[in-house]
Amino acid sequence: MSFARPFAYNTGSTISGTEQLGDLAIGVDDLDYTGGVGGVTWWNGPDEELGYIICRPNFSGTQPNPVGIPAYVRFLRSKLKTEESFVSLVNTVYSQSFTTGNECKVYLNNNGYWTSWVTLVTPTPTPTITPTITPSTTLTPTLTPTITPTETPTITPTITTTITPTPTLTPTPTSSPVPTTQSFTTVGTTSWTAPAGVTSVEYLVVGGGGGAGNGYDNAGGGGGGAGMVLSGTTSVTPGNSYTVTVGEGGAGGIGSPSTTPPGRTNAAGSAGLNSVFSSITALGGGNGLGSRTGGVAGVAQVSNVSSATGGSGSGGGNGGKGGGGALTAGSNNSGSTGGSGGNGLTSNISGSNVTYGVGGNGANSGTQNGGTNGTANTGNGGRGGGATSGNSTNGGNGGSGIVILKYIAS
Repeated sequence: MSFARPFAYNTGSTISGTEQLGDLAIGVDDLDYTGGVGGVTWWNGPDEELGYIICRPNFSGTQPNPVGIPAYVRFLRSKLKTEESFVSLVNTVYSQSFTTGNECKVYLNNNGYWTSWVTLVTPTPTPTITPTITPSTTLTPTLTPTITPTETPTITPTITTTITPTPTLTPTPTSSPVPTTQSFTTVGTTSWTAPAGVTSVEYLVVGGGGGAGNGYDNAGGGGGGAGMVLSGTTSVTPGNSYTVTVGEGGAGGIGSPSTTPPGRTNAAGSAGLNSVFSSITALGGGNGLGSRTGGVAGVAQVSNVSSATGGSGSGGGNGGKGGGGALTAGSNNSGSTGGSGGNGLTSNISGSNVTYGVGGNGANSGTQNGGTNGTANTGNGGRGGGATSGNSTNGGNGGSGIVILKYIAS
């Protein structure tokens, strides 16, 4: 037997006979909701016998519907009425990694979304009705609204099936939408046009990583700072074009042999370049310093204000200091051993867990080890160059940035 309940977009006070969650009103009493209870427009939800549903506001009022009027609610439903199918729907649509239905419900409710998911508990049978029912209540096959669904295993939800379904007002499809993910990996500037029905985009914007300092005369260069990592959601207008720029990683400092004019040099790397989506700018990472330039380890990114800085050198016989990362600062060297780069931020917006914005390691001294380049499209800083006495080596280049967009058409 099919079962559906009514929903409405309500920014006012709670309407009598309903429950309120965020800006959603949910019908719970046996009322004629087709008459506009509470002065709002009610929409019948999908059949809950076929899967677990999610109801969320559509703040723009542009949800497509058969009657062609403004609709401010949107429904999703799992393919099957199982916990696995429900968890898969939430993780796919909202880019999460939950393992239980309860985790999904908490996340949805905290964001003002309603769901029909309930914890599946097998109640312990009892010979009598629990004390919340007064002695004067006569138990009949028809349960009164004061009995909650948790009292005995035979109690049905408080919403009865006497609500007349209004299938002609169902505004949304019941199939689970599939998000579109678009990655921009080529260094340079291009544009992206918002497709029809797309009003909100999840984004990841990563600046180019900083180039590391070179190694010079028995010392290690400093690691490059990580490119800034920014993520979130932003509103877009279908049909409008938006600028997309992928920042290039900074070049590592050049090491010249003593036999090549102008002779051995102490050279810093260069900073990474900015990445951009629309008005969102992720700054490039700071450059690492040459092995003979003293200073401190690189500091971490500060929100969207400043990117991570590169690490410095430590002088003869010492390793270089680590560059800062998106989350944590780099570390100092320990004698001839270079310091580590700061930690980056892990995201699964692409469909896989990838760590972006890792600071470059400082180089060890006393060995001839050229710097390692940061991985392309991660914004990681380059690794410092290390050199033996009388020699010089290049610092590693910073990894290029990336822009990733994820969206669902309404």
